Amino acid sequence: MYGEPRRRGAFLDAARAYATSRIPTDSATHTLCAEFVEMIARDRGERVVLHVGSVVIARSSSSTKQSSSAR
Repeated sequence: MYGEPRRRGAFLDAARAYATSRIPTDSATHTLCAEFVEMIARDRGERVVLHVGSVVIARSSSSTKQSSSAR
């Protein structure tokens, strides 16, 4: 039920990169959000949707393909 260690590691790596950036880039922000959504979806076994402004990042627990309107 709880996220795979490597998925948590990917989230922590993205969080570290975002947090230590002087000015986080759009790419770093999107990566952090996508890893968070993936981790929570796998932990909960449910669809997770995160809105950041007009950008939607969604993940279904059974899907391996990310859905995002980010450019």
